[in-house]
Formats: sequence, C-alpha cells, structure tokens
Amino acid sequence: MTPAEQQAGRHLWDYEGGSVQRINVHRAGSHEFWGHPSAAGVWSRPVGALDVTDEERRLRAYRAAMADRFARFTAAQFDGYRTGGRGADKWTTARARALTTCQRWASEWAREIRRPATLREAKVCAFPTLALAGTPGSGKTHLATSALRVLAVEGGCSIAAWPVVDLLSAVKARFDRPELPDPIAACVSADVLLLDDLGAHHRTDWSVQTLYDLISRRYNRNPDGLLILTTNAATADAEAFWRGLLADQSNPQVARIADRIRGALVRMHDDDHGPIPSYR
Repeated sequence: MTPAEQQAGRHLWDYEGGSVQRINVHRAGSHEFWGHPSAAGVWSRPVGALDVTDEERRLRAYRAAMADRFARFTAAQFDGYRTGGRGADKWTTARARALTTCQRWASEWAREIRRPATLREAKVCAFPTLALAGTPGSGKTHLATSALRVLAVEGGCSIAAWPVVDLLSAVKARFDRPELPDPIAACVSADVLLLDDLGAHHRTDWSVQTLYDLISRRYNRNPDGLLILTTNAATADAEAFWRGLLADQSNPQVARIADRIRGALVRMHDDDHGPIPSYR
C-alpha cells in the first residue's frame, strides 16, 4: 500500500461491532485493510484484507445508527423472533401471523423502494405504514427493528429510529442548546422513520403538537417515506386513540393520518386467547 493510499484510509469510517472508529481502516482498490497506528502515528503493516460489499457497509452503518438508542436490538432479525413460547403456548398462530405480515411488508418495500415511484406496485404503495400494537414484551420492537434492518440493509434506505420518550427529550434539549442537531429534521427527511412506544410518553399539549407536527411535515414533505410505529396501548385499534395522540380530533388531516395508521395495524393479539403475553 502506498503512503497516499494509507493517508486516504485515515478518512474512512468503520462501523464494525456497532462502534465508529475512524483511524483503523485503510483502502486499496476494492479492499479494506485493518491495522493499528503506532505510538509515533505511523501505520503498521496491514494485518488482513476483506472484500466489503455495499450490503455489508450498509449493515455496519445500520448497527452504528441503532447502537445508542436500540442497543438491545442492533442484531435483531426476523429469524430470531420466536413464534412459540415456553411450554404449551396458545399464541403461536398469532405470533406467526404478525411475523409473516412484517416480513412481507419489509421485503416488498425493500424491493419497491429501489424502483421509480411510477413503476412501483400499487398494492405495496397503498401501505407505507407498519404499526404494531400489543403488550410490553410481546415482540413489537423486535419485529419493528427487524423490518427496519431489511429496509436499511437490503433496500438501502436512510433511517431514523427513536423511542418516542427519547425523541421528545431531544427536542426539549434544544430549547437551551439550539446548536444541537435537530432530531425532527432528520426524522422528516429519512426514507424510513421508526417511532417506538408511542403513547408511553407523558401526554401534554406540547407533546401532542410536536408529534403531530412531525408526522404532518413528513407526510407533506416526504410523501414517499415509510413509517413504522409501535405502541403498548390496548386501545390502539380505536380511531380515537390515534387522533388523541396526534392533535385535535376534529382536524381533518389528523383523521386521515389516523385512518392510515389504523389500516396498517398489526395487533399482537389472538381472537380466542387475548393479547400475546410477554417473553420476559
């Protein structure tokens, strides 16, 4: 490797293991080399080489993006979602149904998102939202992050992912420190937005308005964007629940947004046996 190639390698990013390290990757042609700088700042000889595909790069970027707020789920995949519980389980069918729905939604959008909007399948485009409702521990966040991973890694989508409580805290933090990054702007522009535990936050006029502004701006400015939601609320299939979370129930735009979310709802529930219980 030439000195010029070594120098260029200093400015590459390595997302291996979910952490960002800036000075241990070198590039030469189609290879990346992992090495370590000496105490004097001179690079040691490369210790190995690896062909890195675009999908592998996207996977590392995804893990890095999720490592802070979703550390437990950076490795979550659909294959790891257990449809059977401990011992005799009455909810296996309900879990399998939720898994299949999420897998199909994510895989279809990962395919369609790469196509021009005018060539996308209408039946897929009719459902740009995935909403999961169920009890804590039923696997909602596992399924939601698994879907997000498919879209980020296979579909090449940009993502923003937040627990709603953390998002609202980050917005408040900018009141005193306006130099901080604006989380709302990133949420609006991302190809896919995941909002986890909607309804778990303290509901105030400010939080309602903030969430309404976010989702409304996203629908208006990023109409092709995808939305993934989770909530623990048992009444999540009720229209009033979604309208109440967003804003005034008489607002026509709120009604349209609420209807769209309800139409995409996956209930972690069995009609005969009730809500899917917690794995925890």
